[in-house]
Amino acid sequence: MNKIAVIIVFIFCGIMFAHGPSAFEVDFNPENMELTIKVTHDVKNPKSHYIDKIEIERDSEVIILQVFKVQSDEKVQLAKYIITDAYVGMELKIIASCNKIGKKSFKFIVDEQMMNNKPSAKGTEE
Repeated sequence: MNKIAVIIVFIFCGIMFAHGPSAFEVDFNPENMELTIKVTHDVKNPKSHYIDKIEIERDSEVIILQVFKVQSDEKVQLAKYIITDAYVGMELKIIASCNKIGKKSFKFIVDEQMMNNKPSAKGTEE
């Protein structure tokens, strides 16, 4: 019985210290059609606890799916994608998943100011 209790405590502690992504920073550069995504995910060891997947959906269809085996560094997962058919009003849903537990999504809309290289709203977390 004591072995079961010890195993349960270890499992609970692992879950307690695991966490999903906390924030997004997303930008689109119309000159090279590049979408840059920084997912904030503070971890001690980015080789064992990391953002393992980024999905990008447009019109409820997955257009990009990238799987990671490590995180860029202890603070963020960085990803860059070329979106050749971007247009004003295009709405993207960006979903980042942790390899341990949790995920977070972000809605990003390409607006006219952005396409004209002017500062603009960056989107909203969901």
